[in-house]
Amino acid sequence: MAIETVANTGTRDVNAEFASEKLNQLATVRERQAWLKEEEAKGNVRLQGSRYVVLKGWDRGETFDAKSTMPEHGLDLTESGDVALYLKDRPAWHGLGTVIKGGSSSVDTVLKTAGLDWETLVYPTTVSLPIPGTDDDDLGPTMVERVVPDSFTNYRSDTLAPLGTVGKIYRPVHNRQAFDFMDALFGDHLMIAESAGSLNGGQKVFMSAEIPQELIIDPDGIADHIRMFLMLVNSHDGKSPFKAVLTPWRPVCKNTERLAVNGAVYKWTVRHTKNAMTKIEEAKQTLNLTTRYYAAFKEEEESLLKVPFTSNEIDNLIHEVWECEAPDADASNKARADYHKRRDAVHALWQVESENVGRNAYAAERAATGFADHFADLRPRGVLRGNRLAAAGQAIVEGKQDDVKNRAHKRLMTLVRK
Repeated sequence: MAIETVANTGTRDVNAEFASEKLNQLATVRERQAWLKEEEAKGNVRLQGSRYVVLKGWDRGETFDAKSTMPEHGLDLTESGDVALYLKDRPAWHGLGTVIKGGSSSVDTVLKTAGLDWETLVYPTTVSLPIPGTDDDDLGPTMVERVVPDSFTNYRSDTLAPLGTVGKIYRPVHNRQAFDFMDALFGDHLMIAESAGSLNGGQKVFMSAEIPQELIIDPDGIADHIRMFLMLVNSHDGKSPFKAVLTPWRPVCKNTERLAVNGAVYKWTVRHTKNAMTKIEEAKQTLNLTTRYYAAFKEEEESLLKVPFTSNEIDNLIHEVWECEAPDADASNKARADYHKRRDAVHALWQVESENVGRNAYAAERAATGFADHFADLRPRGVLRGNRLAAAGQAIVEGKQDDVKNRAHKRLMTLVRK
């Protein structure tokens, strides 16, 4: 349990400050439903079918099951049963995770709080094989261990759980190294971690920190405050590179939305090799960590606010973004069901967003990206089979829906340029 020392006031357990609120929200279904009804009455959430949609705040657009006794988050659990999630200042929408007032710039504090205080161990991959002709009716065959050439397996140093198989040039990027890399990207600015967590048993981890600048889209109108975060995504399974992205969303679960900015490069990746963590300057330039990026983002989003958009145009947007047409009479039942499910969900999100920011292209963009993040068909496989929530978390952190979001943004920007 994290303890924070506060100047002139002694030592206090900041997690205890949130414990009462969490218990009130999560202890029983009845209490949770009462809390949801209260939030609905305040206009903070809206019930759509069997799910609630968050209407306000940084987690706007997030959805969760109205019938669930526990929130959906898709995050790992620590050995103590706590959610593997560190947060700065305030709880996430799901009320879980460990919150530290004011946040922390201490790598030890953040990694321990998020359950990431372990390293990646790399050992040669071995297999046990039966020796031919040694079968015994009672004992079975005699086994011999063999090393797989040029193959290595990653393990967590705390649990020794296997994370994935890698090749001979692979070098791990430890969680501590990732934190130090993010700190270096901030240069002279003090880097205070905003969030950090773990997905899929530690195969994927993320951490984020807020960029010093804050954007205000249409300050004299909707005044939509956009705080920008630098998020690092690190894999330990050998299947994806080390990645840094700029995002306007606080990564606390599966809710991490990224928008393209008219061809601007906003994502930097590097393979897990010997010199991966020496490329600080390359990452800074690729991520465009300057005021030019924010000016471009603000200009494009505000231009979308000025473009009128109607419910009748949503279908055309769906057809172009998802590159599909309405199914004809010969289409299968599944094809028709999938099409109408997507169409109905995007229309519902459009209604929510258009009420918040007006009937414009900005609302249409938010509806399209909201569907991509929360309603896309994921088909979890492997160790994620049957766990759609964890799969959703991994897909968004990895940016698997970025192509859809980019098409939506570029399509809507064509309306601005007419």
